[in-house]
Amino acid sequence: MNLEQIGNYARGPVAVGLMAIALISAVIVVGGTRFSREDYLEVTRNQQARELDFLGQAIHYGLLRDGTSGDLRDEIGPLAGTPEFDEFMRRSLFGMDVAKLEMFGLDGSILYTTDPGSTLSLQPSHPLVQEARRGIPASALADNVAISDLTGKLDDLQVMQTFGLMLDRAPDSGNAGRPMAILAVHRDVGSRLASVNRTVWSVAGVFLGGLSAVLLIVNHISDRSRQRLEAANVELRYREAAVRESRERMVRADEAAKRAIAGDLHGTVQTKLYAVWMKLGMVSDKVADEAVRGEIEGLAEDVDRIREEDIRQLSHRLHPSIVRVGAAAGLRSLRDFYESLLPVELEVGDAAARLEEGGVSVIPEEPRLGVYRITELALTNVARHARATVCAVGWNYEEKSRELVLTIVDDGVGFQSSAEGDSGSLGLVTMSDYADALGGTFEINSTPGEGTRVEVRIPFDADEFSTTTETGSRAATSDTPVAMVDFVPEAGN
Repeated sequence: MNLEQIGNYARGPVAVGLMAIALISAVIVVGGTRFSREDYLEVTRNQQARELDFLGQAIHYGLLRDGTSGDLRDEIGPLAGTPEFDEFMRRSLFGMDVAKLEMFGLDGSILYTTDPGSTLSLQPSHPLVQEARRGIPASALADNVAISDLTGKLDDLQVMQTFGLMLDRAPDSGNAGRPMAILAVHRDVGSRLASVNRTVWSVAGVFLGGLSAVLLIVNHISDRSRQRLEAANVELRYREAAVRESRERMVRADEAAKRAIAGDLHGTVQTKLYAVWMKLGMVSDKVADEAVRGEIEGLAEDVDRIREEDIRQLSHRLHPSIVRVGAAAGLRSLRDFYESLLPVELEVGDAAARLEEGGVSVIPEEPRLGVYRITELALTNVARHARATVCAVGWNYEEKSRELVLTIVDDGVGFQSSAEGDSGSLGLVTMSDYADALGGTFEINSTPGEGTRVEVRIPFDADEFSTTTETGSRAATSDTPVAMVDFVPEAGN
């Protein structure tokens, strides 16, 4: 896999989705561990403060309740060293989440600990030691140094220690007692925070893995659906191509048949009619009766007129050799032919005219012939059914969209274009077949009483055809001067 493929994959929806999920998971881990740590430590501080208050009350009401204030301060040290005090403290600590309990004298020395191996002592500079030795009433200490952290910082790997004063009056008595000792509650928060962090990581992992799996499954399903859709589109394009090829074959076969019939009319039929005309002339010369001779000569003239006019015109319509000159020339011939049936206005755009300057057309013959046939069918429909007063034919080339555009608009009676009988008429179907065979589009819009508009668009790159056909087109037209062309095809054309 090269760098370009890696880049394309990285910009793909799956990669972007996975990166977004990973980013959200990272935010969950960072934010979760940070906020859960702070929240847990704050809860721990508050719980230890309550535990200190409870222990102070338990010592007062359990062991020191009968003594005087002075005696209590003097006896707290010896009392804390007795087995009875140790048993009492163990019972008092039952149910508390306490890792270790220590009691310090007012000089910072340790008086009692649940850890016999502890050598911890408070420095005389510690705020609690200094305030306790000053003998400040408990009511003045409650809001300042009742709870304090030993080191001033918290670390997941260190033991959290919270300190408070034990007074010569119970903390809830309401009296302003004085300090007797300093209590320290220790709790190991490292393992608890590690458990919280593992929970956060587990949540993030489940989020990352679960959403990634869902994303990959959805992508797999959508990829399979996309593949099936692409296969269906390929099949549809194949069928459309097959239909278009079939239409092209039918159009070509129709044109070939018309060409063959035109050739027979122009060659065989005209030749035979010419022979009949000659024989009628010879018979006329041998007839003495003037009346009979006149009849024969009249028949000869009719035969000659049929041969020169009707057969020639029919042959021309079956295979219009005028389109060899250009599409615009073919449209002009149709305008002239239909002028006797209805007024036809032809407008050739400048862009289309430039494609056929000097009698040389860069437009291939098939589009020229197709445009001729579509216009012929449309004008025939207008003349037969529309009862129109005028029909406008437009022919142009749109350089921006690279399309040849043919429009036929009449002001006739119109019809309901959505009706099956109208949209399925033979003339409209044939026009659509011609447009489709040329790779173009055929659109018809009609409203009863408002006339009909037909628009045909044929893809055509004028630059491409002008560069590839200029030499060949000029060479082909140089052998047969346009002004001398007989627009009736020769036999066999």
